[in-house]
Amino acid sequence: MMSKRYVSLFMTVIFTVLLLLAGCPAAAAEQNTEHLEWNTEEKEKETESESETSLPSMTHGTEPTASSSTQPTTEKIEPAEFPALTVNAVSNFFPNASAEYNVKTKQVEVTYWFKSSLDLMSVQWYLKYDGTLLTLSEEKNTVRTVCPTIGDKGVLTLDDGYAHYCSSNVRLYEFSKEEKPFARFVFDVAELDEDIPEILTVDLTVDMLVVSDVDAKNKLTQPELEVVLVANEGLNEKGINDVRLFRKTVLTESNFVQATTAPPTTVPPVTDESGNVINTPDEAGESTEGTSTVPTASTDATSHTSKATHDSVSTSDDGNSTDQDNKPKEADKGVVSTGAPIYSFICLSIFCVATSVLFVMRKKEILFN
Repeated sequence: MMSKRYVSLFMTVIFTVLLLLAGCPAAAAEQNTEHLEWNTEEKEKETESESETSLPSMTHGTEPTASSSTQPTTEKIEPAEFPALTVNAVSNFFPNASAEYNVKTKQVEVTYWFKSSLDLMSVQWYLKYDGTLLTLSEEKNTVRTVCPTIGDKGVLTLDDGYAHYCSSNVRLYEFSKEEKPFARFVFDVAELDEDIPEILTVDLTVDMLVVSDVDAKNKLTQPELEVVLVANEGLNEKGINDVRLFRKTVLTESNFVQATTAPPTTVPPVTDESGNVINTPDEAGESTEGTSTVPTASTDATSHTSKATHDSVSTSDDGNSTDQDNKPKEADKGVVSTGAPIYSFICLSIFCVATSVLFVMRKKEILFN
């Protein structure tokens, strides 16, 4: 009778221990899940706060600032087979220059730069150009802008396809210290046709150009100091050789981009030692039997990357993107983990104590019997 009671007590202890072993890990797993959900919520709050601070604050009725509306924009240049406009700047005194422009060009500037070891005393020139596509407006081409050094002391006449300028000063115009615009023109360009290329010429003819130096006493030019560079459109080579001159012609930078077509690449056929062509699997209609295909690293990397992206980011019902790696999955909530080590230690201690008690009671029963 005593043995049955001890056996029943022993079984009760074992059953209790098993219940503790089954219940404690489940409680620990639930606690870990709640802790993970709490951490996930904290991460989401941190992410939202970071996104709010990174985005500029916008309120209804707020007008954009002037700095944002005045940002420079770069116009996209589309390649073409040939330039819609070619401008050739020529002269009897200055070097020639040329520039090519696309169909969207609306303005072209041509500047003739000049510097001399002697200052300028008298000048006269005239300009010819195609008035059908190019226009010299009076607003953009004034006596001050055409030759800033001479300014209001010059006389400028503008006409359709023609311009004339002249000036003279016995006290001289300073062109000996630095390079300065001798003549500057701003042309408005009419509407261009991309299918009809236009080649225009801007021709500056210098009719008279005299340089000199001033007398040290009266600050006026003297006839013996004067050097004629151009007279009646003809160049005075002797005068040009006696004076150190700088001459340059500059146009608005070309904005034409040539359209290029890459030539097709051909791979030479593979031949054996006898010169016979060996068919390769890449040729159309050839069999690839007996060959093995090795996946490239780029393909594998792309597939893994796309899989990782699909697993990490998804879209919720309200259209907001959520991070799946930070949130516990529903299937993971039912998995029983091992629990905390303290629970296993407690259960093991209870089991050991119960076994010792049963062992002592069994010994007493044997002694008394």
